Amino acid sequence: MTTSETQEAGGERLLMIPGPVPVAESIREALAQPTLGHRDPQFVAHFRSALQKLVQLVDAADALPVVVPGSGTLAMEMALLNTLPVQAPILIATQGVFGDRMRQIADTLGLETDEVRAEMGQAVTPEQLQAALQQRRYDAVTLTHVDTSTGTMVDLRAVAGVIKAQQPEALILVDSVCATGGVPEYMDAWGLDLILTGSQKALGLPPGLALLIVGARAQAARRALPRVPSYYGDWERWRPIMENPDGYFATPATNMVVALDQALAMIFKEGPETRFARHEAMALVLRRGLAELGFEAYPALGHQAPTLSVLRYPAGVDAASFLRGMYNQGIVIADGIGQLAGKVCRIGHMGNIGPREVLQVVEAAERVLVREQSNGKARGVVLAVLKDMGLNVT
Repeated sequence: MTTSETQEAGGERLLMIPGPVPVAESIREALAQPTLGHRDPQFVAHFRSALQKLVQLVDAADALPVVVPGSGTLAMEMALLNTLPVQAPILIATQGVFGDRMRQIADTLGLETDEVRAEMGQAVTPEQLQAALQQRRYDAVTLTHVDTSTGTMVDLRAVAGVIKAQQPEALILVDSVCATGGVPEYMDAWGLDLILTGSQKALGLPPGLALLIVGARAQAARRALPRVPSYYGDWERWRPIMENPDGYFATPATNMVVALDQALAMIFKEGPETRFARHEAMALVLRRGLAELGFEAYPALGHQAPTLSVLRYPAGVDAASFLRGMYNQGIVIADGIGQLAGKVCRIGHMGNIGPREVLQVVEAAERVLVREQSNGKARGVVLAVLKDMGLNVT
């Protein structure tokens, strides 16, 4: 079916926003299996397997995995709720909308917040954090590994090292919603105390799960709290289920958990390091192709995430018209958010995205921007770069 036929038929479009992402057929098949009871032995086996793989993915030997129905925002709230008492001092490192959201959650929970802020298009640097940590003692520091609004990625190992050196008692809490499954994260080796994510991005699932991997120090911080002002969000109430899924606290999203087990199995079949390299490659290919059409990367060189691209439009291009044109070509990409609305487009290439999908995006952009004058130059660049990488479009 051609793209015009797709438009007229109202058919399926290629979803290339920074989450949700396209869902691979084997994961869709797992989702479509008959719903199991939450204590069915088959479901319990899937849940136990998924929890084990999740911890393995981030190299966290003694961590508590927590998987509950919800979104990444719920995971952010649970991370703060379970580790810090009211009025605890916390440093929020922000490089975009979602670092700002972490501060809003912290303020809502009554924490005493300071922030270190990167310039737009930059990521928070070790030097910035070092300067901030010299001013005051904090109980925790939050980091956004990849900010979906700006497409910037922090050097997680480096900034965690600065925190450990400056304030070894401070917890390191990492928002990895747009990173886990697509970017290396070594929780124990880098001294991270908690990683949180959602199902709908680099893990390659639909929306619906909030996931946390909780290290020993973060677990101890929760045990030190007499109580938390939440019933559902208290991970100690979920702990018995995460340690032995053959139990009940609240009904899990059974089909999603089965699909999570399949998604993680796909990651380990591909190999995490191979998967991370694929994300880097697809980011490079997409940016090279769109650069031929006049797009420029918004994040500074060295701060660009491999899971999405945030791109400035070519001169004279109207954002709304371009997004509509891409949609009519069968491709869904995202507008900028916050201060960047109408100034950039955001294209996700995470999860199980490969050369075929990247080529489709570049071809559609070329048709939208140059129409009859298109000579396929951008497409040719993509194919050449893929050939140099030893990759084929399938």
